[in-house]
Amino acid sequence: MIKVYVDVVPMVAGHTHYVAKVWDKEDMLFQLESSESLRKLMTSLQEKAEENQWKKDNIKILGEFNDNDLTEDDVLVWETPIEQLELIN
Repeated sequence: MIKVYVDVVPMVAGHTHYVAKVWDKEDMLFQLESSESLRKLMTSLQEKAEENQWKKDNIKILGEFNDNDLTEDDVLVWETPIEQLELIN
């Protein structure tokens, strides 16, 4: 099971930084980051999943953050299964 831990970090300058740490069992495989959007971060994660041929039912995405730190688009992206991201605008 691949586990992805997503952090949404509000920055003092008013920007938000998005981080995804990807783990396989007890080993961190890699970390993805975006200062643009959660959509960009999740799209990058989707590309990595396809590149590594991970099955969608073998990926568990977890996040613990303050909902107030999310934009409307972040909420939409968070609620959308990763394999359906390209279907939302």
